[in-house]
Order: sequence, then C-alpha cells, then structure tokens
Amino acid sequence: ISPWWDHTFSAKPLKLVLEAKPGGGFYEIFDESGNGVKHAEVLVALRGEELVFRGPLGFGRMGVHLDFVHRLVLTADEAGGTKLTLTVHGAGEVAEGVPETVQKVWEHFLHERFEPYAREKLGG
Repeated sequence: ISPWWDHTFSAKPLKLVLEAKPGGGFYEIFDESGNGVKHAEVLVALRGEELVFRGPLGFGRMGVHLDFVHRLVLTADEAGGTKLTLTVHGAGEVAEGVPETVQKVWEHFLHERFEPYAREKLGG
C-alpha cells in the first residue's frame, strides 16, 4: 500500500506492509533497524471479498485512546466493475469531531489516493 497510503508517522518510512491474513498486521517500518509501528491487526482476510482489521491507525500516537474496527467489502457492481464498501466502528475516548475526521481521512485515502492508483494499475 506504500504507493497510495500517505499518512505516516515517519516522514519517509522504509515501507508500509499489510499482511492480508488472519493475525497479520498493518505495519509502518521506519528504517532498516526495524523501528516502526503496528497500526492494526488483520482479523478477516478473504481475498477479493473482505478485509477486516482492528487498530487505531494514525490515532495511536495522538494521545487519543480509540479502538477501531475497519471492514472493507468488495462486490460486483451493475457496470461490471467492483464496489468497495467501508464501515468503521470505534469505541473509546471519542472526542467531538473525531467521527468526521475519520470519515474525511478515509475519503482521502479511497477517493483521492486509492482510486487513481487502482485505475492506473488496473486500467479502469
């Protein structure tokens, strides 16, 4: 996900890794020494169908104590393409404005970053 995921703790992380398997992780590796952060743990991985992961993502180092479960589901659409549906559930210290911030961040990732990347790579 390194080509399109642009919110990181490190200014120039060595790599971003999403292990799409149950128990896998979403890691930001800062450097060759292995310094980094685990943003989330993968709970469900059904290739081409569903990905569920749990973790605070970028909120983990902001002094905000939140537990998020993110679920991405892929389905065929009427035009022969693929529809991606995202749901996010959170619990914890949810301050005013946090739900709106989470929504805006995901809109950025999916519409501004992932869609153009996928169109370029998949030719859609």
